[in-house]
Amino acid sequence: MDSKSENVELFYSKYSRSIEIIDFGGSQDQLVTEIVLNLNNLITVNLQKSEDPNWSKTVTSQSILLFDNFSDLNEFNEKDLFRIEYLSPIRILVYCQNITHWDLVDLRTDFVIPHYFYFIVSSENDKNLKLFTFDNRDDLLICHEIQQLQEVNEFSFQEQKWMRQPILPKKYKNFHGCVMKLGNYFRQTIFLRFYYDIDKDFSYADGPLVWILKDIQKSLNCSIDLSICLNSSCEDVLAHRTLYNVIHSTTLEGYAYAFKLFEFNIKFVALNIQCISKLFVPPGELYTSFEKIVLPFDRKTWTSFGITFLAAIISVVMINRIGVRKFFHKKTIHIPVLNIFRVFFGIGQTKMPNKMFGRVILISFIFWCLVMRTAYQGKLFEFTTSAIRKPQMKTLAELKANNFTLYMQDGIAQFTFDYISEDIGLNMQIIPFDNFSNFYYTNLTDPSFTGTVLSCDIEHDLHLHYLKTKMAKRFVSAPITNSFYVFGFLYPNIWDERLAEIIEGLVTGGIINWYLEKYSKSKWNAKTCTSSPNKIVLNLSHLGFGFEICFYVLYIAHLVFCMEIVVGLYKKTYFLSKKIDINENLTFENLGLVPKACEKQDIGISVDDVFGDKIDFVLEYLDKFEQLVKETKVR
Repeated sequence: MDSKSENVELFYSKYSRSIEIIDFGGSQDQLVTEIVLNLNNLITVNLQKSEDPNWSKTVTSQSILLFDNFSDLNEFNEKDLFRIEYLSPIRILVYCQNITHWDLVDLRTDFVIPHYFYFIVSSENDKNLKLFTFDNRDDLLICHEIQQLQEVNEFSFQEQKWMRQPILPKKYKNFHGCVMKLGNYFRQTIFLRFYYDIDKDFSYADGPLVWILKDIQKSLNCSIDLSICLNSSCEDVLAHRTLYNVIHSTTLEGYAYAFKLFEFNIKFVALNIQCISKLFVPPGELYTSFEKIVLPFDRKTWTSFGITFLAAIISVVMINRIGVRKFFHKKTIHIPVLNIFRVFFGIGQTKMPNKMFGRVILISFIFWCLVMRTAYQGKLFEFTTSAIRKPQMKTLAELKANNFTLYMQDGIAQFTFDYISEDIGLNMQIIPFDNFSNFYYTNLTDPSFTGTVLSCDIEHDLHLHYLKTKMAKRFVSAPITNSFYVFGFLYPNIWDERLAEIIEGLVTGGIINWYLEKYSKSKWNAKTCTSSPNKIVLNLSHLGFGFEICFYVLYIAHLVFCMEIVVGLYKKTYFLSKKIDINENLTFENLGLVPKACEKQDIGISVDDVFGDKIDFVLEYLDKFEQLVKETKVR
């Protein structure tokens, strides 16, 4: 194998085990023939001629466009490259006797995409072969010193080897402040926000992707110029998946963008931010103070509690029937049913059952009431001193049942509207991006808001980051879509390996957590966003249910008082109709109720002592009279 073939083999064998060589030399000269016949057996070589109409479909990152002289390269029209479906920088190797600065100027003019150009120069006066490359960026004012032809390696004929390893040029670690032009196809999202200052006629970008760009330019010591493409032509270009017009209308070395990933036949250095879209919903309404009365126990507990009390009341009623007259008029209450409530509220029992069986039942009931009362009081105090919300919407079916409206930011809606409208089945409204963050926070903290917002965890955090506030994440259980926001560099030049290394490090280290912790979380800890717990003081809102109960009790007491007046007037009229002589002594003898054992006993109770001016004392007198009759019968 001669030196030419060995140079080519050494140049590529370290970086590929499968090489696609496309010969543009016009004929299979000695160089191409020896490469095909004498390469290492571990390397698979596929040789094609440029006359083959299908050559453009086979180009990959491992392809080599081979030119055995510089004139053939000059005749090569870059429009031929746009026949290549793999739109990415291609390795172009030129074997030539000499190369001038004007040759590089022609290359820069003819080839807009910054391909990897390598030149193996063999001059008659030089004893060795030299490998050159150059940076194909078109910014002479700033980066002219980098754009000159650079020697990256040299092959010694005497030692039969390359002088430096690896033979490819080292990664650029310092761009000396050179401007890296990045184009952006813009759909406004929370990841890449654009602002326009009307007074200063100045626009600027902000967002996580811009933050990452700033870190990249620090690592590369370059200046990034982000060119924004906002008109409809950009959308049309990407919609047809061709970048020919964009490439020839702008001078770009990179392409940074943030939108849902499309299947472009384009290779680029990129990272994908996964965004699982969810339906975020507002919180449930706060329980009122009166509703908190029944909140300590769930439905089953309250049912069991009611059944137990009802069983106790029925048992007492069945054992000891109660007279209606005693229930309303007896001065000293001896109603057994009320003893159940006395036990529950912890009032002491002055009389205990005589039988052991009855005492066991009473003590068991007292213990049950103690447990229930203590648990209720503890939870009731906890609930009345805290703000508790009703359950939020959990499923898509609940949103549909409550006629919720789906709100989306206009940039996101362009990608997901058709898909969402078919699968979700909710009425939709589009919110402009400029108002979306405020709309997002204002409505998703309002319990009365009957709407849901399509977003993801990352967008949620960023909206709050820009507003410098906090808000809990509340969303329905099922995710809606799984989208990717792509951040990439589309046309890498010789610096792409260094750029790929940086991006790979960001991805490996967790890009999402990286920028959230570095930017968002540090700002969330500002004084405007934190709050210290305050001492809870009971106020009217906490105890509102107690006042409501007092109002209802007073209202019922007023009704009972009116009933007592009516009953009193009725009884007064009844006694006057009997024409009782109030001046006459009323005795047992006059009433004919004196037993034989007490015939000589005079009670000595006069009507003046009993009636006076108040008819209500008649009832008390009758009670005393009845009790005395019973005691007399016993005797």
